[in-house]
Amino acid sequence: MADKEYDDPYWRTTARKGYEGARRVGGAIARGPRTDIREIIRIPFAPVIGLSKWVLWIIGVVLAIVIVVGILIFVVQSGRQGVTDIAGSRAYAFLAEIPGFEKIFPAIKEASEVVVDPSSAIVKTSNNDWKSTVEATETDDELGLSFTHLQSNRDLYFTTEIIEASASLAIKVPKVEGGDNEASRVTFGCLGETNGEVKEGMITPKEKVISKGELTFVDVKCKFPENTFTIESGVVQSNNQLQSLKIKFFVDYDFSSFTFWPVYTKSDEKIREDRLLGNDPFENVNDKISRYIRDREKGIVASEASKAPMRLILGGVGQPYGEKGAGEEGFNFLGVSFEKYGRYAPSGVQGGTVREIKDIKLRIPENFALNTGEGDFVESNDDVSKLNKKEYMIKKEELAKLNSRCERLGIKKEELPGYLSQKCFDALSDEDFTTSTSFRIEFLEAEDLSVTEFTARADYLYETYDTLLVNLRRQETVA
Repeated sequence: MADKEYDDPYWRTTARKGYEGARRVGGAIARGPRTDIREIIRIPFAPVIGLSKWVLWIIGVVLAIVIVVGILIFVVQSGRQGVTDIAGSRAYAFLAEIPGFEKIFPAIKEASEVVVDPSSAIVKTSNNDWKSTVEATETDDELGLSFTHLQSNRDLYFTTEIIEASASLAIKVPKVEGGDNEASRVTFGCLGETNGEVKEGMITPKEKVISKGELTFVDVKCKFPENTFTIESGVVQSNNQLQSLKIKFFVDYDFSSFTFWPVYTKSDEKIREDRLLGNDPFENVNDKISRYIRDREKGIVASEASKAPMRLILGGVGQPYGEKGAGEEGFNFLGVSFEKYGRYAPSGVQGGTVREIKDIKLRIPENFALNTGEGDFVESNDDVSKLNKKEYMIKKEELAKLNSRCERLGIKKEELPGYLSQKCFDALSDEDFTTSTSFRIEFLEAEDLSVTEFTARADYLYETYDTLLVNLRRQETVA
């Protein structure tokens, strides 16, 4: 019985398996572990790693859903607000720098400059050079002219001696974005004033050519020959009572002022609806652009001027404008003022004035037109059709009127040839050169509130001076 049980195939198989298993275990113990030690180390952390993978997977799915929903919302809102147009125009401005781009996509350059939603931006394209120049000058601390140092060899001169003085100055005239940036000519002069006498000195150099958009440093010298001035007979020749000599360094240089004026439009039907319902006519205008809106009820919108000795201002009332206009034949008033710039105060400059206005030009969108019959502006000879603009320039007779301030006041214009008299200088310094015109809308780009801009440029000869004082005395004589 026992032998049969021992010879049973089941037990025999089981015993063999047990033996083989024991032998494998013994061999494994003798050989040592085959598994990489790193795998053994990972075993306690396997649950944590698996859980982390699930958490990351869930977060990824949630983020993907959020991104897809965000894209859908952006596309819908962009279509409503015109944001895609703005992004496209900015992309074009970047790609336009790549050679050959304009040949491949010539139609893109014809993009309109009106944005249907004013809360997005003022213009869609960046081809408005004058507006770009306004923005470029805002943070340019070097722009303009300043006297950095004035000195003389001595504080006291005998009338029989050569009198010498020098001035150092820094000057930078604006570079027009996308415009002609030829060199600018700067001229210098000096006068000596004492005892009712005004004499011209010998200035070196008389002029200098500078590059626009670059800060230039200039040193000038003024010299008066011996016996140029006389001493008043009643002046006691002592250290406490000497006759003073005022030396003035004059600088004349060409400058340009720019401005842009946001112009809002809306269909007459929409404007009438706003009035009936008491709606804000400038709805959805965000803070960045709304800073130009001075009075929402009267529709007064301010212009933004470039940093310059003189400020150029555009303005009118009644915005937003409809296609019918406020005046006869659908025209709206547009004022153009040229005045001293309050925010422009370069250090070291005691005085400055517009010696001559050379030109004033306006640029407006193609769907607007100026009244050239009654206004002070006529069509310009320059072709700006590539900018999708119309350009107008001030009439010659109006320009001559602006430049005749001293004559109209009966004031002597020049003290010496090439030098304004002090009275004329002061009169021009206090003058606000104002002119006007009118415009109308030939067709609307959109019925809802839209915004574009008018831009203006004034070119002029500006004169400024700084003063240095020295003392004069007679040459002592030996009895």
